[in-house]
Amino acid sequence: MKKVRVGAAVIRRDGKILISSRRPGDRLQGWEFPGGKLEPGETLAAALRRELREELALEIEVYDVLYRRTVRTPERELELQFVRCRIAPEAVPRARENQSWRWVTPEELPRIGLLEPDLPVAKFLAWKQ
Repeated sequence: MKKVRVGAAVIRRDGKILISSRRPGDRLQGWEFPGGKLEPGETLAAALRRELREELALEIEVYDVLYRRTVRTPERELELQFVRCRIAPEAVPRARENQSWRWVTPEELPRIGLLEPDLPVAKFLAWKQ
């Protein structure tokens, strides 16, 4: 079974959290915390910086892991790490890969159509308020 490591950024601003949609044409569609797969030899922080720059034109500061989970499918095992990150107060996301983005409250997260792998951390963030 193929193992894939994935980093997801949890970015808060003014009481809201940044989420993004999957790119048009991706097999799975829905909302998720922005991020992506780690390349071989890449650190979690480097992968998150690269992915946020590529997807949303954002420069981020990477802090600590808030939540971890493993998701198994018939094809692969996903090791997901949800990481607290920060963007500059004046930074504005800009979709570079035709995806959408939006800011939502922690209470909205479990109800907005997040992809299944992200739901437990959404509930955790809503509860932690």
